[in-house]
Amino acid sequence: MRSSGKFKLNSKVSNSTFNKFVVTYDAVSRDVKCHCLLFESRGILCRHSLRVLSFDKRFDDLVFWSHNICEFASKSEELTGILHRAFDKVMVEMEEYQERSKGKSLLTHEEATLSNVNDL
Repeated sequence: MRSSGKFKLNSKVSNSTFNKFVVTYDAVSRDVKCHCLLFESRGILCRHSLRVLSFDKRFDDLVFWSHNICEFASKSEELTGILHRAFDKVMVEMEEYQERSKGKSLLTHEEATLSNVNDL
């Protein structure tokens, strides 16, 4: 089953849609609710919620790393230039990867295992 959804974490509360289920995520309280109600009915996190939480974990990790890199690079114009060139190269590589991977789900139902929950 393929999932499609856009994440928006610019605001405190975001909604994402996966296979017609809307997931609401509050970034402040880290509360996640899905309209499939699997957690409320059985106490099991659904793949829709896991996907949002997985995205949030990766996003936080990237912010931490990029903050440290940007802080270091801002010490001089030369270092800033090196980082800009690296960002350009990485962006091209990520866009190429995304184009090759179109239509593939980041977290399928089969991949939503106990290890995914433990990672979160």
